[in-house]
Amino acid sequence: MITFKISKDQYKTLQSAFTDSGMRNFSEYIREVLLHSKNKPRRIFTPEVLPVIRIIGTQIGQIGDNIYQLTRLAHGSNQKGKLNSEVFELFNQQMLDYLKAKKELIKVFRTVMRSK
Repeated sequence: MITFKISKDQYKTLQSAFTDSGMRNFSEYIREVLLHSKNKPRRIFTPEVLPVIRIIGTQIGQIGDNIYQLTRLAHGSNQKGKLNSEVFELFNQQMLDYLKAKKELIKVFRTVMRSK
């Protein structure tokens, strides 16, 4: 037995399609759709996309680590009363890199979601 969750709207759509099918058993209808449908679900994470997502994810993680370290350094410098402008420049560059990587990741996801 397999259990899964769907929204109320999705259930209404399935129920309507089941009724239109003329079948008498909802479970049989679902099995028929899943196993014999010509409209197979699309694969979102294809072998070509996964490496790109991993690379961008790794970059975002590394940038996040750098931002954390720079924040700690700035906090320590501030407590000593010696705020270093170089730390702020590095922080700003890391934030720009982070935002660029995030934008690229969003672009990849949108491409994947639009593809069939």
